[in-house]
Amino acid sequence: MDLDNGRVDTAGDMLTELLVGAQIYHGRSPTDVKKAFYVTYADGACSIYRIESVRKATGFRDKIFYDEMFAYFDDSVLGLQLWSSKFKVISFPRAVALHRRSSTFGVVSPLKLYLGTRGFYALSEITNTRLRSLTRSIFTFYNIVGRALAIPLASKLKMSGGRTNTSIGSRDIVKAIYLGYAHGVKWGRRRLKEMGKPIDIYSAPLIKLSPKVIIPWLLGLGSAFGRRIYTEIITREFEKNIHNYVVDWI
Repeated sequence: MDLDNGRVDTAGDMLTELLVGAQIYHGRSPTDVKKAFYVTYADGACSIYRIESVRKATGFRDKIFYDEMFAYFDDSVLGLQLWSSKFKVISFPRAVALHRRSSTFGVVSPLKLYLGTRGFYALSEITNTRLRSLTRSIFTFYNIVGRALAIPLASKLKMSGGRTNTSIGSRDIVKAIYLGYAHGVKWGRRRLKEMGKPIDIYSAPLIKLSPKVIIPWLLGLGSAFGRRIYTEIITREFEKNIHNYVVDWI
């Protein structure tokens, strides 16, 4: 649940082939979530894992996420690894935790932008999405254009959750995106070589791509308002096809 407004923060997360995720039911009333259903991955803000399943899926003995995926997309990778290893990820209709999104890195900050960009490109490199070339170009467009349009507003916002008054300039934004891209691709290619084969995203439940999904995301151009609209559209697409995701054996 969202700590501030008492509405749903996330009831699990769904990806598309573009590797763009959304917290389904975000902003909705908790009474809207009525059934247990499969999700692509459990949001890192609130998740419970069976230790032996994680060990089998990742090969890790003492952790659950790749260190290099810290902060963003680490939970996406784990969810895909679990599905690819024949395990399942399920969301249950119980409100069990409170979360304030963006409280760690703030709503706007170069570090947050860097970590998110790095995580996305790393994820793109280590998975078998058929749209890898498209994900690169679209995500770059999303970040550069969206943030460039937001610079006048960002310069007036406080960084680090409002604790300092340092403004964010275009150079900070471009540098964060460039370094995130370079480091994400480099790490992802190295990791893929070590893995021997990519993680199979098609073993996991995904939201089917359609113009009503792609166009709103593009038009959002990285804005918080656009993101909210996109998340609601993903939730509606999920609800429309919930028969594909509902867990009928519980």
